[in-house]
Amino acid sequence: MLQRRRRKPSTIDRGPKKTVVFWVFMGVAVILAGLMFWTIESREAPASAAAIYEPARPDPIAPPMSPPTLAQVLDSPDPAFVLVIGDSTGFADYQWVTRFANRIGLAYDRPVNVARWNEGTIAYDPPIAVAQGRGAPVTVWNASAPGESPRYSQTHLKAMTAPVREPALIIINHGHNTGPDPATDISRLVKSVRTQYRMVPIGLTVQNPYLGQSPENAAQRAHAVRDWAARQRNTVVIDVHSAYTASPDIASLYQDQRHPNATGGDVWAATIWSTFELR
Repeated sequence: MLQRRRRKPSTIDRGPKKTVVFWVFMGVAVILAGLMFWTIESREAPASAAAIYEPARPDPIAPPMSPPTLAQVLDSPDPAFVLVIGDSTGFADYQWVTRFANRIGLAYDRPVNVARWNEGTIAYDPPIAVAQGRGAPVTVWNASAPGESPRYSQTHLKAMTAPVREPALIIINHGHNTGPDPATDISRLVKSVRTQYRMVPIGLTVQNPYLGQSPENAAQRAHAVRDWAARQRNTVVIDVHSAYTASPDIASLYQDQRHPNATGGDVWAATIWSTFELR
């Protein structure tokens, strides 16, 4: 029996398959070539305006300006105000507040008035002229309260600051009437003052030593106040303690064991003067 021979596909039969494969290959090649071209173009082509656009950066915020110093205010043509908050070491006419105020008038050719705190009325007495001059007036509000602690000043701070325009300087002069840790008591007062006057410079006094205690104890108390004040912003240490202990005859600066006499008042005022680099 004859076997039927399998018919070989003719060239015509294979043609369509080869054609399809060819065109599929060509299509893939075109796609790959397109992708390669696009990749090269995207790398080499310059960035578009949208791509290179950067929003304008705002100018850096300027730091807050430092307040003018007392020397700058006194050199200006404007009125000046100084607030003193303290105890009896600055209350009397012959003590440092009046002598400091008088020295301002003489050096800067300004009329200077001092208004003294009255514990009875919880207000200031009328200002008293302590210096004459041709320039703009200077007013020193002297809220020194004999025998009182920082807590007293803190309690009456609103009344003490009520008539005071923006002061060029606030001097806090406490320490003798504080507890074992004077820096803690003073810091509470400073915090209250800072709440009301955020940018005004504060001069923090390290007071004269009390002669009724040992020099070591006086030095320890002074160090506590000095160290705390030195770590505060916009606060200047007025180191009266060091000025007194540097004297060859410290007793000659006192009228008693705590309060300065006229000579001691001059040393105190001179210490403030040099601290703030006044003329």
